Amino acid sequence: MKTNVKKKKHPTFARMNYGRTKRWRIGEAWRRPRGHDNKQKVAKAYVPASPKIGYRQTREVRGVHPCGEKSVLVRNIAQAMTAKGAIIIAAGLGRKKHEAIVKIAGQKKIKVMNP
Repeated sequence: MKTNVKKKKHPTFARMNYGRTKRWRIGEAWRRPRGHDNKQKVAKAYVPASPKIGYRQTREVRGVHPCGEKSVLVRNIAQAMTAKGAIIIAAGLGRKKHEAIVKIAGQKKIKVMNP
């Protein structure tokens, strides 16, 4: 698959009561509503959407980079040797190993997302 990928859109999933007050304790990160009388749990029309299986991407585009390549995170040289498709080099790697992986990718004609 070498074409540009168009993924389905989904709403931003807001935590219950997020944005209702200026309280700093209510964060943005999604948490499942568990309250007895919770409106978001009952899925009322006026509250933010909850994550559901219907928002999942199709099989063809799941795990695919927007450029159309299936990418793999590479943490060492051995993983770079066996990698298929595009690779993303881990941020914790040093300069020498980073350069070695880029060289291996050039020999195998593999695209590096962060050279």
